[in-house]
Amino acid sequence: LAIRRLSQRLARGELSSVALLQSCLDRISANDAKLGAFVHLFDDALAQATAADKARVGGSAVGPFHGIPIAVKDLFHVQGVPTRAGSVSYAAPLHDPTASAVQRLKKAGFIVVGKTSTDEFAFGAWGVNEVSKTPWNPRDLSLHRVAGGSSSGSAVAVSAGLVPVALGSDTGASSRVPAAFCGCVGFKPSHGLIPADGVVPLSPSLDTVGFLASSVDDLQYLFPLLAGTLPLREPVRANVGIQGARIGILPKTMLESCDKEVADTYTEAVEILRTQGA
Repeated sequence: LAIRRLSQRLARGELSSVALLQSCLDRISANDAKLGAFVHLFDDALAQATAADKARVGGSAVGPFHGIPIAVKDLFHVQGVPTRAGSVSYAAPLHDPTASAVQRLKKAGFIVVGKTSTDEFAFGAWGVNEVSKTPWNPRDLSLHRVAGGSSSGSAVAVSAGLVPVALGSDTGASSRVPAAFCGCVGFKPSHGLIPADGVVPLSPSLDTVGFLASSVDDLQYLFPLLAGTLPLREPVRANVGIQGARIGILPKTMLESCDKEVADTYTEAVEILRTQGA
């Protein structure tokens, strides 16, 4: 479900947006009753996919991502759709404008499939929500293991292949923790690079729009698009390199309480970064 491959197959006519979206909806229907990734599915997604296919045939697709499904965490306002922030005591007004990050996705042609589960008010790192639902980590369907939080539903949706990519938020690792727990990729951009208006706040001086994807490659396409620096006609990856970058590392004493496999992997990663010029 890498978005670059999906984009190429759509452009060559090997795949339709309707077929792609329907495959996602079928997987959601078959698996999400147990996984609990989604709290709301949008009724107009198939109509958007049909319109995307017509636009592509007519040569009027808005860009390479037109017709690719995506999910958004239930902190992002989408006008006309409830925003609950994982709570039963909160509901944003339906007339509130759609979050800027979601507007940019829709402008690029992404189809928002639905909203995903979160810790209540995004306050938590386990993905546990006792008033709404606690998603299952898809890596073990025999035991209800936590998915990490607070962007739990987005991580589960991506890791289980329900959608190619998903928006989360990240204040204190709310995208990175569930990505690590579920085995996908999470990213927290620098604060302020992506507008957070229309996103239910936790700590405004720290809140960022985060991403969940199956690969770093996908994040390199999404980030410049959401940061407003990517032309919509070409899927250009961000120019990311670490030569000369300054990277902070943990003191060895902080690794002593980790499982050996975790500490060894961390140490190995540091050495790889160092050999790459950081």
